[in-house]
Amino acid sequence: MDANWRVAIIDAATATEAAITAGLDAKLSATRSPAEVAKELKANRMLGNLINLAETLNMPLPAGIREDLVKRRNAVMH
Repeated sequence: MDANWRVAIIDAATATEAAITAGLDAKLSATRSPAEVAKELKANRMLGNLINLAETLNMPLPAGIREDLVKRRNAVMH
């Protein structure tokens, strides 16, 4: 049972990272070249960094995403 919730947290974080990356790609692509978008996303690959960038760009994110997901994901991983 213990492993199941750990896998669920990792899966949720991975899906969140993919969704935020897709949203950032779309938002950044509206005003930047593909090379600039790729560079920005590469520089912000970690989930926490992606959240920071999304917040900087005023993208809507779930309330408590850091506490509810990032902090728990980090606890599972480390």
